[in-house]
Amino acid sequence: MRILPYINEEYTTTMAPSELAEKLNQIVEPKQHWTRALFRKKRSKPFEGEVSDTGFEIRPIIRYRNSFIPIISGQVIAVDGGSIIKLEMKLHSFVKSFMVSWLGSLGMGLIWIIASMIQTLSFNPLIFFPMIMWLFGYFLVKKGFNHEAIPAQTTLADLFK
Repeated sequence: MRILPYINEEYTTTMAPSELAEKLNQIVEPKQHWTRALFRKKRSKPFEGEVSDTGFEIRPIIRYRNSFIPIISGQVIAVDGGSIIKLEMKLHSFVKSFMVSWLGSLGMGLIWIIASMIQTLSFNPLIFFPMIMWLFGYFLVKKGFNHEAIPAQTTLADLFK
């Protein structure tokens, strides 16, 4: 069971890699530095990042803060009669390491409380604190990631067809 969200898809298209890069460039803006992003006007394209004939690394453009926004990377492989796109959506590495630390620490605390309850044969109401915090963290990451990943996945799937 995968705890942190991650999407791995593969698409087949009849477009050549250069055509695919051209279509992607129609919906992807160049990545902006965060200081320029503070003063930007409304952007017209749904993604920002880098696109080439062999692959891309993009992320959705949003007008609010979401640390769990997916980083979308794709590898384009030329085949006879088209291309194969291997798409991967994942969390930013810093967010991933923070959440692994947070959920891991809470999980260890939960195990420690359960072990002490078994040892003393008594119920400890402290068991609810790490359990609720772990569930909160899990659903926060899942909801924040899926809120942006599912529409992005739909947009890209339509583009690849």
